[in-house]
Amino acid sequence: MVFSRRAASSLVVYVFLFHLYILHLVDSQCPRQFQCGNLGNLEFPLANSPGCGLLPVDCGAQPNPIIHLDYYPFSPSYEILKKSSPNELFIRSTFLERVLHNNKEICKLFFHLPMPPSPSISISLFPNITLFKCLKDWNYDNEVPNFQEIYGNYDGCDFFDIYYPKSNGSLSPPKDCSVLPLPGNLQYNSDSMDLFQRLGSDCLLKWNVSDDCRNCHRKGGNCTTNMKNEFRCDKGTIGL
Repeated sequence: MVFSRRAASSLVVYVFLFHLYILHLVDSQCPRQFQCGNLGNLEFPLANSPGCGLLPVDCGAQPNPIIHLDYYPFSPSYEILKKSSPNELFIRSTFLERVLHNNKEICKLFFHLPMPPSPSISISLFPNITLFKCLKDWNYDNEVPNFQEIYGNYDGCDFFDIYYPKSNGSLSPPKDCSVLPLPGNLQYNSDSMDLFQRLGSDCLLKWNVSDDCRNCHRKGGNCTTNMKNEFRCDKGTIGL
């Protein structure tokens, strides 16, 4: 069968338009914004669908939407109480709130592993307190000068001890200790050395997206990492 030039041209145009239509279907899976209850419109890096952002949000949760600070299993989750700015949310840890009213559960709080740093986004909590999860009954006096003077200690857990700075300054973790950043108490009394009085359940969550990730997202890509936790931009599914 011999096609005329007009028919061939029409076929090329049809195939081209069909290809654009398919791409649109694929690329429209992730909206630029999404409605989330009384919080109004939320946008990247927040997401209400897997693969569409860096911080998943469950807008259907009751009584308030819930945000997870990562896609890792058992990642910390918080109720969203208020949207403070485009990159800030006021949040509450209901688990921490319960633990602070029942100190018998406090060791469960420390079983959560800290999230690895992400090359796509940095997250901070305010106020916060940095805890160090260390080997049980290990003597750090020889390793850190004046160790007992600068670190507070909680030894009520069976398999590890918890240390924390007595002052508000930042300290490097002792050797072989895990770093656990947790919300601090908004009404913290600086004279108190009690760990439970220094922890709080409500805090401000703030994030900053890296330039690489922001550029990747603007071009319709997804910010991911490789096995070495290095930044990678994958073809994405961002709505047109």
